[in-house]
Amino acid sequence: MSGTVYSLLLDANGTLYAGGNFATAGGWTVNNIAKWDGNDWAPLGSPPNTGVTGGYINSIIMDASGNLYAGGTFTSAGGQPANRVAKWDGNAWTAFGDGLDNTVNILALDGANNLYAGGNFQNSGGNAVARLAVWDGSSWSALGGGVNNQVYALLFDDSENLYVGGSFTDAGGVANADRIALWDGSTFSALGTGVNSSVRDLVMDGNGILLVAGEFQNAGGVSANRIARWNGESWSAMGSGTNNTIFKLCLESDWSIFVGGIFNTAGDKGQAYLARWFNTQPVAVDDSYSTPEEQVLVVPAPGVMGNDSDPNGDDIVASVVVPPSVGTFNLNVDGSFTYTPTLDYDDVVTFTYEVVDEYGGSASAMTIITMEGINDAPVAVNDYVFTFEDVSVSIPVLENDYDVDEDVLSVDSITGPFHGTATISGTTEVFYDPDPGYIGTDSFYYVVSDGVLTDTGTIYITIDETNDPPVAVNDSYITDEDTALNVSAPGVLSNDSDQEGFPLSAVLASDPTNGAVTLNSDGSFTYVPAADYNGSDSFTYKANDGYSDSNVATVYINITPVNDAPVAVEDSYYVLLNHTLTVAAPGVLANDTDLEGDSLTAVLEASPAHGTVTLYGNGSFVYIPNGDYLGTDTFTYSVSDGHGGSSTATVTINVVEELPSVFMYVPMVSKH
Repeated sequence: MSGTVYSLLLDANGTLYAGGNFATAGGWTVNNIAKWDGNDWAPLGSPPNTGVTGGYINSIIMDASGNLYAGGTFTSAGGQPANRVAKWDGNAWTAFGDGLDNTVNILALDGANNLYAGGNFQNSGGNAVARLAVWDGSSWSALGGGVNNQVYALLFDDSENLYVGGSFTDAGGVANADRIALWDGSTFSALGTGVNSSVRDLVMDGNGILLVAGEFQNAGGVSANRIARWNGESWSAMGSGTNNTIFKLCLESDWSIFVGGIFNTAGDKGQAYLARWFNTQPVAVDDSYSTPEEQVLVVPAPGVMGNDSDPNGDDIVASVVVPPSVGTFNLNVDGSFTYTPTLDYDDVVTFTYEVVDEYGGSASAMTIITMEGINDAPVAVNDYVFTFEDVSVSIPVLENDYDVDEDVLSVDSITGPFHGTATISGTTEVFYDPDPGYIGTDSFYYVVSDGVLTDTGTIYITIDETNDPPVAVNDSYITDEDTALNVSAPGVLSNDSDQEGFPLSAVLASDPTNGAVTLNSDGSFTYVPAADYNGSDSFTYKANDGYSDSNVATVYINITPVNDAPVAVEDSYYVLLNHTLTVAAPGVLANDTDLEGDSLTAVLEASPAHGTVTLYGNGSFVYIPNGDYLGTDTFTYSVSDGHGGSSTATVTINVVEELPSVFMYVPMVSKH
């Protein structure tokens, strides 16, 4: 290449384009722009009208369709007038209207492929476009009031906001738009107080952080040598920067950036013209804390970040990734946190947090919180007991008592009662015996213990007159033959009663004779009659009120007969070649059966394929094989019991030259 390259572009096919101030490339006359296919350089256009002339190229970009745009100082492209901006579509160069009246330093495309230009121009075809313009498809137009000095850098973010960088100190009349500004499509705005010298390049990382490079040494009042970061609210430096101008930035990742310029020191190290800024990830270390059960844990800053670090000395902030599964939790960016455990919880919980540095580097760690258990007193729940005059009762007083620590409980002591005696039975029950002849209410206190702490409960007892047994009344049900009878609650208890109104339960007294029954305590039951049985059956039960059994009651079940289909059994016969087979009644019905003993009738369903058959209702039939047919033939018949039941069977006829020595008797009437 015979001169200086100012802009490079690599397309989706791997072709490299170079633009600048050079006449030849690889022996070709290319006029300031050429492409490299991996083997050779080539011009854009046919000689002698290649490239651009009358000046050089500062910027080349490409749209999604493969159209290449060039901007610079030139006045001709492909031999045709093109003032400072032109497009190469792969075959020919075209201009953009009257073009621009002075240098274009930078080009950019928005999401709709609208072309933007920045530089040192002021006019296009009589329209004022102060160093910043957009092509609307037919003419160039200004962006607001433009800027008051050169534009060197343009960058669109994901929201189609346009960042503009250069040597200007005014953008659309907005204060503090020093060398950098934001165009939102209608107005300009400043980025803090800007920077103190020219901006040469702009890139944005994956976290939406704007990286700015150029000639400045201060950004928003912060010392920042030629490179700085804008997070949307404030400026920050990137290490110690470089000792001279940065012209170009290349973002490898959110924490790795290449810079190019005329510096010889970068990050206080000898780095000539090209350097790499690399953000080392922060280090997060696991933490552990403990707190007594049910006590809020408050950890002040730096909290979980007290043992975390960043090798670059960057500021780090904390955020929760996975919160504790139990309790409530709040983690602050400075590492402080508050954890409120769930009531009575005395186990271990964990949460995962992440630390992030200024450049998007991150690391995560786990924090363990141990709740140190404290003993909770057991809870005694009052009991209500019923018994009868002169009837003692065993009371499982601990059944409804509980201990949140799940300690083993026992009855520690008893106070009272007033109208009877109470004794501890084992460690879990109390035995109460009312005074002879006493009817009324009584009560006593008991103490439940977990071995350390106690609670007191009260047992209330009602002593009633002698219990009257419940009264059970007979029941009747109907079901079909071979059909299970399912009766839901209250079932057999629905017509039973108890004078005291106690809840009743059913108890089986005797099983049915012609079936099986499952009787549930709530009175529901399932009865399954014996197979093919119809007629009557019964079982007996008692009702119990918790104290006494009732009389024995009978459940009568009537099983309604249901017709059973007859059973047709397949038949087989032999007949000689060219003979007629005649079978007398009962014929095919001889081996068929009907459970009820109904008279059966035969009906032909499918005729034979190799002969003819005449089938009579009494089962007799006449079969005539086709002439000279030798082999097996079949026909299908159905048998009916006259009550809607039927079944089918197949009759197989073997037509043979000689009858076997052992075979079903086959009468033959004639030869044909």
